[in-house]
Formats: sequence, structure tokens, C-alpha cells
Amino acid sequence: MENKELNNNLVHVFINEANHEVSALLSSPIPSIFHDVLDVTYEQIQKVAVTV
Repeated sequence: MENKELNNNLVHVFINEANHEVSALLSSPIPSIFHDVLDVTYEQIQKVAVTV
């Protein structure tokens, strides 16, 4: 496996884990101010996922 392919796979694993963690936090009973930050975080993760 080439380094670039390996790096892309690692990035995809990271993105999947980040999505899972943000989704879990969004479904938890945390103050709404954190939901706003997590929504922005989730959007940014999605932008990275599209470029990879």
C-alpha cells in the first residue's frame, strides 16, 4: 500500500471517529451553547471529508 493511500485511509478513520463522537455529544443532554459549537464542528468535519 502506498503512503498516500495509507494516509487517506487514516484520515477516513479519523473523520469517522470524529463524526461518531460529535454525534454522540449532540444526542447527549448538554447545554445548548455546546450544541451550537458541535454543529459547527460537525459541518467542518463534513467539509474535510468531502476534500479527502
